[in-house]
Amino acid sequence: MKQKEFLKQIIDLSFAYIEAHASNPDVVGFSEFLSESVVSEMNGNANASQKLTSEADDLGIRLVLLNRYAKEYVKMALEDSPLKTADEFSFLISLFALGSHTKSELINKMLLTKTSGTEVIKRLLNKGFIIEYDDATDKRSKRIEINEQGREVVLKLLPRISISSDLIKGNLSSSELQRVIFLLSKLENHHKDVFQNSSREELMKYWDLK
Repeated sequence: MKQKEFLKQIIDLSFAYIEAHASNPDVVGFSEFLSESVVSEMNGNANASQKLTSEADDLGIRLVLLNRYAKEYVKMALEDSPLKTADEFSFLISLFALGSHTKSELINKMLLTKTSGTEVIKRLLNKGFIIEYDDATDKRSKRIEINEQGREVVLKLLPRISISSDLIKGNLSSSELQRVIFLLSKLENHHKDVFQNSSREELMKYWDLK
């Protein structure tokens, strides 16, 4: 009887997986789906009063910790280089890949405050890796562009940054990595929309616990 119940559960889960992934079902994906289903059931059966954190809390904690690990790997990659922070490399690689930006565009893209972003730009200017000039359409704005020295630094550091990326990926399989990228991209797009369409005052209302 237990065998029949077990087989029925497997068949039900198989149909649930096919319905959810009808476009591209595969064995690896089904095994991941099974794992997620078991974890979800275990969490659902756990005593809620014994939980100190919610799933959202757990996500936030893990993202903060992963960010710290990633920063340390990048920091190690930048040792003995002209760049000292991950932000400096991020600014340069963005200019390298996408061309010139106004100061405000670049700072907003990097999700930094105006003060912090301006400091990064100043450091890169002082090191001679970027140039700034008046915007052709808005004389009040300054455009930032990477120069040849900056390109050389980026190309020299790319192999090191690539190693950092491999370390950050950790022990994820190719299919797991694709799923993580998909989910993180979904989260990033959500928060990008929130920040672009909400004022700081509107966001601060979330912490109004009175």
